[in-house]
Amino acid sequence: MKEVINNPDKLTVNDINEISTRIKVLLIKENDIYLGISNDVYQFPGGHLEIGETFNDCLKREIMEEVGIEIFDNEINEPFMKITYLNKDYPKQGINRKSDIYYYIIKTLKEPDITKVNYTENEKQGNFKIEKIPLDVAINTIKDNIPNNELNKVIAPDVIEALNEYFNFSMNNEIQIVEYDNKYLEDVKDLLVELEEYIVSIDKDDLDQVHFEYREKMAIIDLDDVNNNDGKCYIALNNNRAVGLIMGCIFPYDDYDYLDYKCPKRGEITELIVTQKIRAKGVGQALMSKMEEYFLSMRCEYILVDVFGYNNSAIKFYSKYGYHTRMLKMIKKITD
Repeated sequence: MKEVINNPDKLTVNDINEISTRIKVLLIKENDIYLGISNDVYQFPGGHLEIGETFNDCLKREIMEEVGIEIFDNEINEPFMKITYLNKDYPKQGINRKSDIYYYIIKTLKEPDITKVNYTENEKQGNFKIEKIPLDVAINTIKDNIPNNELNKVIAPDVIEALNEYFNFSMNNEIQIVEYDNKYLEDVKDLLVELEEYIVSIDKDDLDQVHFEYREKMAIIDLDDVNNNDGKCYIALNNNRAVGLIMGCIFPYDDYDYLDYKCPKRGEITELIVTQKIRAKGVGQALMSKMEEYFLSMRCEYILVDVFGYNNSAIKFYSKYGYHTRMLKMIKKITD
């Protein structure tokens, strides 16, 4: 469980004279999430733990009261994140409060039932309602909504942090890294086209292109290199669909490379792509680790990778994992 502590006043345990415990639920239905909105403030369903109430009882009560969905104990796992606030003179002078907020993931196939909800007076006055929002746009939806209420500046960061942690948690639990199989060929073609289309979009020289034969031929060429040069291709799978890949080879040296180079054994990453929808979720790192593990098993001393000069995000990514520039290829146009 990830734990985040916010203690701007540097309070100690002895300074605390009030403790508040709340639970929040990321209620997921397939590719959507249920969010509560009141007075233009998005929040997860949830609320305060009442005296004598267990965490599970609190979860079940809050989801029924706010969403109208009945949840059972066997649907509840341990919290995946906890955020703690230690605040001096809050909510009033002389009160130093510790607020613990526990975040849970619950997946359901049920729809909200407004005939079963039981809103508080504050929720009624704020026109509280539940919205179903696609997970892939949830963070942007919350960010776009921040200007609509000053309170969003306080609440939205926690909601966004919980969503980001959910995505990381989900990727770590749902992504599989497997060795390439021909049944993934069409997915590999799609991923390579996505990569090349991105390269074309950032090419300031306007030289790259996606040829009409690219999709059908490039994957075959790359995979032939893998098969003929002690290589590997690993696939990142999510729900049995390829969402990322990495290819690497151990190419032989040319006959005369030894004249100006010591020629240590080295692997070379020839392709790395993670589909845009799940980037920044650790998938690229997992693929890199798998390929580095393979190169180490083959007694390689170094790993090379060619990076397009305008691909700043890739340069930043590789630098983060210990890669540095050794050679630069420069270009100059000499005709109009």
